[in-house]
Amino acid sequence: MGKASSAKKVAKVAESARGVKVREPRGKVFPAALATVIILGTLLIAYSRQSSIANASTKPTTADHWHVAYGIYNCDKWLDNIKNANEQKDANGNLTDELFKVTGIHTHGDGVIHIHPYGSAGSGKNAKLGSWLKLAPIKFSDTTIVLPAELGSATIKSGDKCGDKPGSWKVLVWDDAKTAKTTEPKKYLTAFNDIRFTRNGMAIAMVFNADDPNFDYKTLEPPSAANLDALGAADQATGAPPTTVKGATTVAGATTVAGATTVAGATTVAGSDSSTSVASSSSTAG
Repeated sequence: MGKASSAKKVAKVAESARGVKVREPRGKVFPAALATVIILGTLLIAYSRQSSIANASTKPTTADHWHVAYGIYNCDKWLDNIKNANEQKDANGNLTDELFKVTGIHTHGDGVIHIHPYGSAGSGKNAKLGSWLKLAPIKFSDTTIVLPAELGSATIKSGDKCGDKPGSWKVLVWDDAKTAKTTEPKKYLTAFNDIRFTRNGMAIAMVFNADDPNFDYKTLEPPSAANLDALGAADQATGAPPTTVKGATTVAGATTVAGATTVAGATTVAGSDSSTSVASSSSTAG
């Protein structure tokens, strides 16, 4: 090939390259990704605001004051009631428990979970069993419960024996404590912390026992269920349940626990003490 022919080809290539624009390496990918991030962020903010509005109007709201009977049952006995009265105030009347200030879910040692939310953290769909367990404080997973120091910091795991049989955890929920003795409860086997408080007057039992398809779970209504109305009325009238109510019955030989709450009509079974409550007793001591 001659030099003249080669020169012509070079000139032709150069001529065809005129007017061709060189693009930046990133092209349109980066601007498109940035726009997507901005749009998604805006949508998430809008969703969060709408969720907050919906939660504020879902019961329980900050205008509600609910009471839920509860009990913790271990194999063949009810454990003592938790006594965390987190509604403590300083000299100026300000709440001092930081976690309680954002939920308003607590107990006075009366076998009742008191729910009067102070904000979104304890209202609507955030009013859950787990919200109270954090305050108790009780650690409760699908398989294990770790009780607070006042109950000996005991750990009870699924697989531990009840008598000669392995037991497991379940949570029983009655929508109406008044019908607990005659109504089958809803039985939860997982996600205990996410169980919601959906109405005033519920009953909840955290139960560890051997699995038996013939067991009658109606017999495991929390001891405080029978006195829920009286306990709720006392709390709303005075801010805390009374330590003694007229008409209470104490059987000879019973042990009284310091700070225990006795409710009208309650029966303390002879020989019972702070660590062994009888399932058939309607006492709300401790």
